[in-house]
Amino acid sequence: MAKHRTFPFVPKSSRSLQPGDFWAIPLADGSFACGRVIAPMPPGMPGAMRAFLGGLLNWHGSNPPTFESISSCHTIEQAVMHIRAITTTGGEILGHRDLALDGRALCAVIDLTADQSPDAVDRRMTECLRDLLHLPEAAATVERRF
Repeated sequence: MAKHRTFPFVPKSSRSLQPGDFWAIPLADGSFACGRVIAPMPPGMPGAMRAFLGGLLNWHGSNPPTFESISSCHTIEQAVMHIRAITTTGGEILGHRDLALDGRALCAVIDLTADQSPDAVDRRMTECLRDLLHLPEAAATVERRF
């Protein structure tokens, strides 16, 4: 039987994540983008306790994302992410929306593994937000909230 989860929660490891979980990505202009858990890392793979396949949705809003607001949004970029992709932005898992509800399609995967510095990850996420969501440079900056 699946363990009941209460939202929101701050994940301590990727074991607590399930495909379809989503979180807010705060931007410098006070608006938000949305991240989504796509899949866990295979058991036994290095980093599996802290890493997962995550995606950036084609969603942008003045308030954090909700189950309803992300309906029909699709993944525009995917990457292997460290749990810090959620937690260093002051983030928490806000809810869960089954991926099948929105017909998730795979897209290009970028490598955001531990081999890259946090600043490099932030730069790549900023590029994705700017280029894929057509946000101005200042608005697309990922804001870390420790």
